Amino acid sequence: MQPTGGVDRLYVDYAHDGRWAHPFLADAGHDVDGAGLAGSTGGAAVVVFTRKVNGNDVLFGRRSKNGVAGPVRQISASGEDVQFPGLMFPFLRGRAVAMDAAGAAAVCYAAGNQSIIATLPLRATRGSTTTPTAAAPTW
Repeated sequence: MQPTGGVDRLYVDYAHDGRWAHPFLADAGHDVDGAGLAGSTGGAAVVVFTRKVNGNDVLFGRRSKNGVAGPVRQISASGEDVQFPGLMFPFLRGRAVAMDAAGAAAVCYAAGNQSIIATLPLRATRGSTTTPTAAAPTW
């Protein structure tokens, strides 16, 4: 995260053959509250971040493969006010978001008194979220 124009912005970069590429803006132009990152040995990565929407912290995610970014997708349900462990630190890697070697990803967060796991299987354009007691929206 980097302060830019008075707000915190989230930039992502990657290296290939020992050389860094040019960073790109991961947050699609919004102020970011917290973030997490996970990657695979095959060049895939997922970045998740929260930003305020109508007074609530809303969780978003974006996939990347070899530095080519996919679209920003909302992970948490509309109206949810989430608690994401990445908010405790400016940048948190490898605890609340994970990716396996093939590129399937999962992110853990809380909303109210529920713990939620959102998953994005390999090659999926949408994922799913689950809670211990109820079905949740897809990612």
